[in-house]
Amino acid sequence: QDLKGITILTTFFRVLRMVLGDYDYDDGIIRSDQVLIKPIWWMLISLVWVVVSSVIVLNLLIALMTDSYQRIFETAELAARIQRAQFICDQEKAMSLAKLRGFTEILAASQPMKEFFDPVCDRDRVNVVEERIKGLTGRLSKLEELVEDRLSTFLMAKLSFVEEALTVYNN
Repeated sequence: QDLKGITILTTFFRVLRMVLGDYDYDDGIIRSDQVLIKPIWWMLISLVWVVVSSVIVLNLLIALMTDSYQRIFETAELAARIQRAQFICDQEKAMSLAKLRGFTEILAASQPMKEFFDPVCDRDRVNVVEERIKGLTGRLSKLEELVEDRLSTFLMAKLSFVEEALTVYNN
């Protein structure tokens, strides 16, 4: 169909005018003497466009805020742990040596040292362990192949030796 005077640029400007509310919906799209799209459909199309674009923009905003909050929370928790460790170090430096030894002995007796997993701080350690496990798994599979090859070679040599001995014994 030939739509005279309607280009991509004019279409973008019409959509922009529709979104901004500066469009006369009574005109519709007119081609020569026919109205191609009636004014009510124009209004519905522009309303759907505004609603869909608003929902998409709100979803993007929510995603950005969630990501920012998560980063800030992880950083704040790590900073709090660092400050706590600094406070403990400062308190230990302020204690006398005898008092510090007594304090550490009391702590050791009452609270045995437990190693715990912290998903925020220990994420790098977990990645290193996973990489080591993958490396060891690869090395083990290579070692299994090597042992299997050497064992089969050894067994084939022994079998051929036994066959030769049987041949000599039978002759």
